[in-house]
Amino acid sequence: MPTYVSAPWPPQVCFKELVTISHDNSLELVRDVKGQHWIGLREKLGADPWSGWANGDPITFQNWYHGKQQPVVETTTAITAVPKTSTSGFTQTASDDSLNTSLTITAVPEMSGFTQTASDDSLNTSLTITAVPEMSGFTQTAYDDRFYGSVSVDRNTVNATLSWLSAPGNITSYRVEVQGPVNLNENVTGLTYDLFNVTPGTHYAVRVFPLKCDRELNSQNISFFTKPETPQNPTVFNITESSVALRWDRPAGNLQSYCVKVWGGPCQNTSEEQATVSGLISGGCYTLVVLSAAGDMWSEVANITVGTSESADGRVTQGRRGNGPVRPRPLIESEGEPPESPHHRPSNVTNLVVSEVTNQSLKLSWSHSGNATGYRVTAVDINNATGFRKTVNVSAKQVQVTQVRPGTHLQLTVWALNNLKLEGHGVTTESFIAPDPVPSLYLTSSANSIQASWPPPNGSYQFFHVSVQLKNSNDTPTHENTNSTSLTLYNLFAVAEYEVTVSTHAGNLESDPVVNSTYTIPVMPEDLTISHANASTATLKWRTPNAAPTTKYLVRYNASFWNHADKASLHGGPDSSLTVGGLRPGSLYVFEVLSMSGDQQSSPGRLEHFTPGNKSAVTLSMMCSSVQPLICEENATKEDVLKELKTRFGVVLHGVSWNITWKER
Repeated sequence: MPTYVSAPWPPQVCFKELVTISHDNSLELVRDVKGQHWIGLREKLGADPWSGWANGDPITFQNWYHGKQQPVVETTTAITAVPKTSTSGFTQTASDDSLNTSLTITAVPEMSGFTQTASDDSLNTSLTITAVPEMSGFTQTAYDDRFYGSVSVDRNTVNATLSWLSAPGNITSYRVEVQGPVNLNENVTGLTYDLFNVTPGTHYAVRVFPLKCDRELNSQNISFFTKPETPQNPTVFNITESSVALRWDRPAGNLQSYCVKVWGGPCQNTSEEQATVSGLISGGCYTLVVLSAAGDMWSEVANITVGTSESADGRVTQGRRGNGPVRPRPLIESEGEPPESPHHRPSNVTNLVVSEVTNQSLKLSWSHSGNATGYRVTAVDINNATGFRKTVNVSAKQVQVTQVRPGTHLQLTVWALNNLKLEGHGVTTESFIAPDPVPSLYLTSSANSIQASWPPPNGSYQFFHVSVQLKNSNDTPTHENTNSTSLTLYNLFAVAEYEVTVSTHAGNLESDPVVNSTYTIPVMPEDLTISHANASTATLKWRTPNAAPTTKYLVRYNASFWNHADKASLHGGPDSSLTVGGLRPGSLYVFEVLSMSGDQQSSPGRLEHFTPGNKSAVTLSMMCSSVQPLICEENATKEDVLKELKTRFGVVLHGVSWNITWKER
């Protein structure tokens, strides 16, 4: 609740510490009143423009008005008291700008400046409130400003400029809210706002909110349509003595209908891209116009001049464009109608052929045996009504359709034209523009699978063709089609190099392939065994689960006693073997076999094995030096000596086959 003092206030004040009085706080607020305060009820509601809050609720508590001094007002208001057990205070409800207000006040003890009479449990209570003495010398701008303005718009097919009235008071900015194909919210400090790249023929709704004291006042509103685009390529496709049939291409953007009429005449409305203008005079020359309509906006005019047919000796003839009717000689019935009269619809083209297809263009050619002054050709994206659309008039029997997005599915139509812009029936074919290849190809692998992924190509496509083949083999590639931009290839060999190819398809057209290769993860060889043809030659065998027939293996072996180490490599399948020679007889060898995938190698399969020995005997004589010779002959002494010798020779002869025993005399 604001406190009012006798000093002048500035012409614009933003009150922020306002208080909502409710049954919870009214008694405390009254008790806290000190000094000069003004608390009261309005004598009348709706007596002036400041009779409600900004949200539409009516005002129950008195406001000070801009530029006015308030008189002393004694107001008597009838209220309904609540039972004594009710919480002290009051509540008020209001709907919109209604002047009917329900007010409930619980009486409080008598306080200075207030008089009150009430009977205990009576529901009829009168309350007399006397306002405090008049406080002159200051003014206050009302906090609940109401402002009514309007927005104007200057628009065309691509831009719209909004302007609005300046709201009174200290306005910090304006929030512009635009609802349309794309919703916008912008804060501006000026009184104009430009909308760029609007969609032609489209409805937009705009609200402009003045911002004052960190809150929005009432908005200034406008709803409008942008100007629609002009219909394209108006063409006559049928003429009689009293009517002309037109067709045209739908323009870009939006529209609600078309107006078709004779220049200066009334509109004939239609929602289709063709219409027949009737009620014409035989042999007359007319300029026909077509306009797009959206809301209150009209497009620029598309026009065509044409003559209606004239009856001559029972034969229907055709007016020439802009030069009145033509009167051909009477025809003998046996001669029949001329196959190609310039006053009749030309014959249809035939044999449409698509050639020279690239990822941006194609060549369309056709045959035509009749007379024609030219040809109208349209190319339309079948899968996207707002996508590629092109119409050209050519004199030759071929046209280059260019600047098309890769992979576009085109419907191509050709009409033959004569000098009155009459056209034959359209002949249509379909074709795809070649798709773009995928930009790149990424491969990640496991032991028996490869995941291929790629970014989508520019333009359109129908599916991707993926093939995978074991490299450096004659195996048949595996093929698969997908609409996704990734594919996992399963059931592959481990320890193998694969080549993956991805191509983009649109119709029967295929892009250049993109190729990449990778290795599946190497797997450790298992179940190593060894056999010997002799003491210095050994054949090593092993098994590698799911290994490719072209798997590369590395075999390493060494005898540490002789410092003999060697290695060998080979290509084999899941079951492989290797024969090595030059081994030392009777020696301990460690054999290791690893599978290789590119620069990766598996953990080694390992085997320790003694080669067969070529036995030879070495006699070692020892002299017993004991002072008791008989001790040397005891069995226990011999066993201890032999045990000690084995320990010492075991260190020296580790890695060769040997044994030591007592030799009896």
